[in-house]
Amino acid sequence: MKKNLLQKLTLKALALGVIATLPASFYAQTAVGEKNGDGSFKKWHRIEIQMDGPNVKEEPSTFRNYRLDVTFKSPSNKTYVVPGFFDADGDPANSGKVEGNVWKARFSAGEEGNWTYTVSFVKGTDVAANLSGGIADNSLNGKSGSFKVGTQDKSGKDFRAKGKLQYVGEHYLQFANGDYFLKCGANSPEVLMADQDFDGIAGGNNSGNVDHSFQVGEWQTGDPSWKNGKGKGIIGVVNYLSKKGVNSHYFLSMNIGGDGKRTFPYVNESSPYTFDVSKLGQWELVFSQFDKKGLMINFQTQETENMQFFENKEGGTSQTTFSVARKIYYRELVARFGHHLAITWDIGEENNANFTESDKQNTLSQRRAFAERLRALAYYEDMITIHNGPNGNTSAINLFTDLLNNENYHGTSLQLDFGIAQQHKDVLYWWNKTDNTSQKWVVCNDEPYKGAGFDNLTELR
Repeated sequence: MKKNLLQKLTLKALALGVIATLPASFYAQTAVGEKNGDGSFKKWHRIEIQMDGPNVKEEPSTFRNYRLDVTFKSPSNKTYVVPGFFDADGDPANSGKVEGNVWKARFSAGEEGNWTYTVSFVKGTDVAANLSGGIADNSLNGKSGSFKVGTQDKSGKDFRAKGKLQYVGEHYLQFANGDYFLKCGANSPEVLMADQDFDGIAGGNNSGNVDHSFQVGEWQTGDPSWKNGKGKGIIGVVNYLSKKGVNSHYFLSMNIGGDGKRTFPYVNESSPYTFDVSKLGQWELVFSQFDKKGLMINFQTQETENMQFFENKEGGTSQTTFSVARKIYYRELVARFGHHLAITWDIGEENNANFTESDKQNTLSQRRAFAERLRALAYYEDMITIHNGPNGNTSAINLFTDLLNNENYHGTSLQLDFGIAQQHKDVLYWWNKTDNTSQKWVVCNDEPYKGAGFDNLTELR
């Protein structure tokens, strides 16, 4: 069969949602996504630019020494610089492959009409930790293409019917269609992404921590899964929460050394430069269900116990550094998941907590630098925030006062002592603090805190 015929047949299958495992040499340079009958991509649906690049594998040099960016230009000449990533054979979530030559950029387009894109692909020592520079790799650098975006056909809770949720300078985030968002979320389990159906979870070497799994009860025919039926439990969790009216889930994306210990995007806990591409492909399937069922993806990018994990790995002891590993971590998260339609990027859990150990606290300069980097990478106006320690509004005041009017922070991720009247008072404190400023904050109360032994579930609800 000629290659161009194979491409046409396979693109048709992909447009219909059929998962096809293809040889790495197939992709060349192709835009793939859900299409309308006229061949246009659906507005606010995921579009993947899939490219044949260097044949590499899961090892530190792959993620440190290449940087892929794709610049998309809309019909109205708006530009979006979207980080790209290495994706093994193109379907590692199902194949488990760790080697290949498929490189991708994911994007959700909010304008109908003709779009163009141009590829930047550079190499060099730790070039992925930088926003510019590097030596052009002509296997992909300078490639370009175009595609057409048409209407979309979704409705109801599906975020693809609403478009991108962004900060608009008000106390509430707003979807592209004009609807405002009132978050009603869950933050348990915070180790949601340590489900045992993900690659690299069961049998991890953090002793004393139990893998978890979810009962298969809410998964429906047509929902995603991987590797012959894995993932049905966690997909069912998303379905269940949506059915109950929940529209967000707050969870850790990296808790090495923290409470649960098993959640991380790497092949193991000791190498924060080697990303597990099959696991991250499986995360993408779960997050796609978040969009379909109307749940915000609320990333907690670190935990209080590992605030300086990346910096300590590179010998930083002064708490003023910004490690290569952390910069690449942020890039990989945005590259793989930044196209989703409702995202909070949280710098981390329980900042300004009562820790005295030097490796368990970050500094104001770091908090500012971390948010600045995420803002530079995120090509839409996603919410960026940070979470305070477990001492109620006192710790919140100590943390957030220094970040008022910082253009990279959009609001709070509050942990407050439990009590309805007091929490209402504390939330209003932050609302009023920014109400008459140019940087009004979205005030989120993410963790109503109560110590061990409190079991009055009715009062909690």
